[in-house]
Amino acid sequence: MTIEFRGEEYYDDRLFVFYICKVTAEIVDGVKEIILHHDEAPDDHVWALVLYKNTGRMMAAKVNYFRIREDAEEYYRDIAPQVPRISLNGESPLHPPSFKEYSDWMAREGLSEYDKKAFYSSSGSNQKEVIYEQL
Repeated sequence: MTIEFRGEEYYDDRLFVFYICKVTAEIVDGVKEIILHHDEAPDDHVWALVLYKNTGRMMAAKVNYFRIREDAEEYYRDIAPQVPRISLNGESPLHPPSFKEYSDWMAREGLSEYDKKAFYSSSGSNQKEVIYEQL
């Protein structure tokens, strides 16, 4: 089931979904190349909380960087309940629920965060996703 909102089909009520992963980045010809490591990553990686637009192939909309996974997880728990919703006309809840309430709502609705398996085959090894950001 999808929901039409402002001319786009969303997978559910949320405008964005989240993903915590290892990342590396480098500047190549004046463009920042961000590599999301779905499996193994180089030792010099950092962690990221990636926001994906909850439409189509779920294009990455923003990457937030962290030195350690625990910081990314803490940030996720802080912002996930504030995700804008279609049912709120694209706005964040005025009084966001607690993370526990948000998690319970997701479970009741059968929702999950970004799942790379939905977009990438299970074959192959050390899968990566590359995002290009203009400087």
